[in-house]
Formats: sequence, structure tokens, C-alpha cells
Amino acid sequence: MLTKQDLEQIEKLLKVYLKGYPKREELYEHLDLFGKTLSDKFDKKLEEKFRFYPTKDELFKRLDHIVGELDTIRTEHRLTAHSQEDQEDRLSKLEEIHPGGRHAFVPA
Repeated sequence: MLTKQDLEQIEKLLKVYLKGYPKREELYEHLDLFGKTLSDKFDKKLEEKFRFYPTKDELFKRLDHIVGELDTIRTEHRLTAHSQEDQEDRLSKLEEIHPGGRHAFVPA
């Protein structure tokens, strides 16, 4: 364990060796300036990277257009599904009348 004299001696040595170094407050000021500089550079790089991406409004306009087309397709599918069922019914009736795709030969 360190005694009071040891601590005082360490403190004196630190004062001598750290004479030319900045104080804690000065370091924080430099770090703040450095951080602001880095954040500015980072912001510029982000802007450069994201300038090709659409904005939120442009993205929503595109999505609205796509959703509108999807709704149109669903409506058309409902309309054509009914006529397709009707055609399948007619085809099955014709196959009953004409098995194998030919007229059934009925002797007179």
C-alpha cells in the first residue's frame, strides 16, 4: 500500500513529466473540436452516399402507384375467374357429349 509520502512523490514526478501536456479541460476542448470536425466529415459522406436514394415522399408516391396497380390486377382476376369457371363448365358438358374429342357414333 502506498503511503502519503509515496503519493506526494508520484504527484511531484507527474508534474515534472507532464509539464508540457495540456490539462484535462484543454483536452476536452480539443476532443470536442475534433468530434465536431469528424461529425461534419461524416455528415458530408452520408449525404454523398444517400443522395441517389429517393426521399420519403418519392418513395410513397411510387408505392401508391404500385398498390394501385395491384388493386387493378386483383379486380381483373376476380372478373376473369368467374368467366373461367363458366368456360370450364361448358367444356365439361362438351366432353360428355363428345368423349375423346370425337362425335359418338350412334347407329340408326
